[in-house]
This record gives sequence, C-alpha cells and structure tokens, in this order.
Amino acid sequence: MRIVAAVFVSLALMSTATAELCERAGGEAYYDTVLDVTWLRDANFLKTAGIHPSGKMRYGVAETVWIPLLNNQNYLGINTWRIPKWFDQGPQHCNYNWDGGTDCGWNMDSMSSENWYNYSVNLGLKSKWASKADFDVSNEQLPWGVEFANTDPFINIQIERRYHNVGYCVDRMDLVTGEQTHYIGFHYEYGGQHCDGLGSTGFIWPVVDGDVTEGAGDMSTCGSSTIAIDVGASDPLNEIDPEVDIEVTVALLATNVADGDARDFDPGQIDPATLKFGPLETPAVSLAPAVFDADGDADDDFIYSFNVVGSGVACEDTTVDLWAETVGGDAVRGTDYITTPECVTSVCHP
Repeated sequence: MRIVAAVFVSLALMSTATAELCERAGGEAYYDTVLDVTWLRDANFLKTAGIHPSGKMRYGVAETVWIPLLNNQNYLGINTWRIPKWFDQGPQHCNYNWDGGTDCGWNMDSMSSENWYNYSVNLGLKSKWASKADFDVSNEQLPWGVEFANTDPFINIQIERRYHNVGYCVDRMDLVTGEQTHYIGFHYEYGGQHCDGLGSTGFIWPVVDGDVTEGAGDMSTCGSSTIAIDVGASDPLNEIDPEVDIEVTVALLATNVADGDARDFDPGQIDPATLKFGPLETPAVSLAPAVFDADGDADDDFIYSFNVVGSGVACEDTTVDLWAETVGGDAVRGTDYITTPECVTSVCHP
C-alpha cells in the first residue's frame, strides 16, 4: 500500500475533512478517501495506451463512446468508470465568481466538482488568479506551466484544454429546440470551472465510485497520516547518488493549518526509533535530530540522517518514502521527489 502526500504543496481543505490518496491496482489508480472515488493515475490514459491519438474529444463523444468502451473492456477489472461529476452549489445553476465562489469561476467551494476538489485539495493548487483585479494586471496567484511538477501521484495532466465534468449548464440551451448547448468544463491550466460549448474538445479523467477492491490489486485501506518531508534539506534538486556510501538528510517539516498547511504536525512527536527510509526501510543513523527551520517558515523542523546505500534508493527512482510512528503509536508517512545521477553500474532495486 502506498499513501501519497503532496510535498511542499498544501493539501488544506476548504472544509474540515482530510484527504488521503491510497494506491490501488498496482499504482494504476488511487482511492480518494473524502470523495469516495477511485481515480486513474494517468490523466490522459487514452493517448498513453494508444487507444486515442490525442485523448481530446467532445463531451458527447466521451459520454457515449469512450466511457462505454472503457467499461466494455473491463479496464482494471472494472466496468463502472464514469466522468467526474459537477455539483450545483449555492444558488441554482452555474454561478461565476473570482474569489470564494460556489460552483463556477475560480477559487470555488472545494466540493463544487470532483475535478476541482482533485485540483485544489489532492494537488494543493490554487486558481491562477485570486481576484478579478489580479486577472486585469496579470498578477498570478499560482502560475501553472508545462514544467509544473507537483502532480504526484498523478501523471499526464493536460494543461492546454479543459477536462469534462458530468453536468450541463441548464440555463444555457437552444431556445428553439430546448436542447442543452453547454456542459461544465474544468480547466487544469488555471483552476477555472466554466460553461463550455458542446462542440469544444476536452479530456476525460475517468473515476469509479467507491474504493476499488475486487480485480484491482491492493485491497487494504488507508491507515497512515501524511506528513511533509524534505529530502536533502535545502537542496533544490533533492539529489541522491545510490552508488556513493554517504548519508542523506531528511527534514520532517513542522506544519500548521493556520499557515495554510494540510494539518498541524509537530515533528517532535515522532518516535525516532520507528523511522524507516527508502525501499529497504533503513533506520535513522542517529536518534538525535538536528533542529532548525529547514523550509523558512519560522518553525522548528527535525532533520535526521539515513545511509544512502542502506536505503535501497536506485537510479531510476523519482520519489522516496519515509515511515514512522508518533510517540502515541500513530503511523505517519511522507513522500518527496528526488533526482539521481547516471549510475555507472546501473544500480536497480534488488
């Protein structure tokens, strides 16, 4: 089982719930404990799998052709895949707002759609603009770019086009035929949710209701709380060389909900004897941590060292996990991105 924490990205909810993403189907899907849905890991799997040339299509085609095809093929042993839902919040219909809106626009209620919840909570992202004034002067709250990396554990999120939601803009229809002309699209590029014409193209990111179990691998449930860690504290590349027998530092970061973090966490509550790092779960070199502000947020972080070779990190790895228990016996887990050099002997996992 793998439980993922987005590192250095706030997972703070706009409500009081705490989200966890639990690995399913051997890493091909992730269960969201708050939405009670399971997401595919690959946000453009149709193209990746060679099923569709680009993954872009009109909403009606996605709903009537590609989702049924996915279910007919019983993908990952599941035949109940669907498009993420939009939820009509507040006043009836799609209500646009720049700051603190309900279900359309920017900076919306976290439960206005499954796509927006995924964007704002699971990925910890904000709408590109905090207000109309920011938009007018191109003051970006959190820019999104092609090289934006904080999407773990998901891959292949397309930023140049909208993603489909299940939900029509019922106040927009053909006055002659009475047919719907717009659906609710979500734009991962800038964190906006809008009425988009049925003729416009977008991507589908299938979900399935509930926690995937039968036919999809891992049947265990989430049991660890996520914490923020920083491998190679203050090294922006988080570089680890698996062939060099040295130690790597890992900072357990203190977090505070009042500062916008996902949870209140005091790294002093960790039992250092329970620390395990890397695929081989190596213990800390010393049970006495260095204590200083590793991330510049004016609180004390705890920094431990681990033996690189003993950790089992290999040259192909892009992330690494740390496990521990608090002095009260609660399990915690953190994940961080790493980079590895070109290894001479091509060290891989045993």
